[in-house]
Amino acid sequence: MTTTDQVRLWLDNDEPSYRQAVEYAQQAVDHPTPNEFMDADARVRHAAQENLKAWVEREVYDALEAVAGATLGGSLIREFVTSELGAIDWYELADVYIEAVECEA
Repeated sequence: MTTTDQVRLWLDNDEPSYRQAVEYAQQAVDHPTPNEFMDADARVRHAAQENLKAWVEREVYDALEAVAGATLGGSLIREFVTSELGAIDWYELADVYIEAVECEA
């Protein structure tokens, strides 16, 4: 199971997390990334992956700091977590929740 799969499982198995992921995708649909070099779908995908990435990273680091304390700064634990977060295919996750928005419409 990839890190992307693990994050999706985590989001999908908790109703409030799932709803929040869909809400971030909805925000991307409503307010796509302004970029004249991207088509409309790419702007939505980009905004959705940015929203999801910022949210999940914030949740993970907040939880980690609650457990590890304020000494997290340059620790090995933070490096491992950062590496795993970097392995996530945020566009794949964005596609899942954009599709959910489209299905709910």
